[in-house]
Amino acid sequence: MRMTRVGRQLGIVAALGVVVGIGCSSGGAGNDAGATGTPGAANGGGGAGASGGAGAAGGAGATGSAGATGSAGAMGSAGAAAGTSGGGGVTGAAGATDGGVVDSGSDQSASEGGGGLLALMSTAFAEGATIPNTYTCAGGTDMHMSPPLAWTGQPAGTKGWAIVLKDTTNMFTHWAIWDIPPTAMALAMGVPVSTHTPADPAGAKQVGGNNQSMGYISPCPPAGQTHTYVFTLYAQSALPLPGVTTAQTAADIEAQLDKKTANVGTNNVGTASLSSKVTH
Repeated sequence: MRMTRVGRQLGIVAALGVVVGIGCSSGGAGNDAGATGTPGAANGGGGAGASGGAGAAGGAGATGSAGATGSAGAMGSAGAAAGTSGGGGVTGAAGATDGGVVDSGSDQSASEGGGGLLALMSTAFAEGATIPNTYTCAGGTDMHMSPPLAWTGQPAGTKGWAIVLKDTTNMFTHWAIWDIPPTAMALAMGVPVSTHTPADPAGAKQVGGNNQSMGYISPCPPAGQTHTYVFTLYAQSALPLPGVTTAQTAADIEAQLDKKTANVGTNNVGTASLSSKVTH
């Protein structure tokens, strides 16, 4: 009986040991699970996943590259504009050619007709320059020596040519020569002043501004003064020039060249000028 009680007590103790062992074992298992949980925390450092997000930002960088390409396209546009400007440059070159004519001694307001720009020039002086003494009253014994003149262009309807020299400072007309043949494109230096009808150019007629000369009267401003002298070329609309004679003055011929008529509007179809100056 006593033994039986002892056996029962031992059985209870054993059972308690089992329960305690199981509890410890479960606690150990909990610890193990806790260890596993720590690696899980490492996974939670899924912050690495956030780095992956940075990779996506890198993708945005690629988009930026595409934007740069777009800029290049804009530059292409600018290139086209530059090409257009280049075209304008060609036009500019043409303008420079016209400027060359002016530099050679033509008036910038020269008229243009069917035969191109009408321009007057001289090999003796340029537009706006001083007339050499040879062609002024300072020229010595040959004081009435006309300068060499030449012209280019021929407006439609040109029948002949005329040239007038005028002092625009005091408005005195020094010389007029007209009815120059339409085929002539120059006057040689020193048109003879001893006749109203020089042999060259054939058919031409001339008068001076007063009785000093039958033709060219040299520029001769008062001492200490500078005067402006303008040679004007007229493309005559009729040959011979109507309504004039060599008994008239150069101013009369000039007025007739500018005169309006019922048939042709004026007695000229174009003009060009060559300006110069003289200081005495």
